[in-house]
Amino acid sequence: MNKLFKILLTIFSSFFISFSAFAGGHYTGPDLTGQKVVMFGPWLSPEDDNMREVGAIFEKATGATFEYGGSDSFEQQVMIDLKAGSAADLVVFPQPGLAANAAAM
Repeated sequence: MNKLFKILLTIFSSFFISFSAFAGGHYTGPDLTGQKVVMFGPWLSPEDDNMREVGAIFEKATGATFEYGGSDSFEQQVMIDLKAGSAADLVVFPQPGLAANAAAM
């Protein structure tokens, strides 16, 4: 697998595995105070409100700051960001083909 794809998969998996801790109502992971997690995806208002709500829970549980940014030109922007090495910490690919294209870079 492409190194970038492995990194993105690891980050994405870690992000969602950490949310399983919220099921019991108690987060037992590391204190992330002072850290910032940036997520980029295709959702705009009002759909992005859901991501911001999840981010608020993540912030409360971990101490980290969560930022979500969406774009109506997500498909183009994510490829530009990946090529430039400036992609968000977490990128939500709504289409498997786009994720495959990113992994092939």
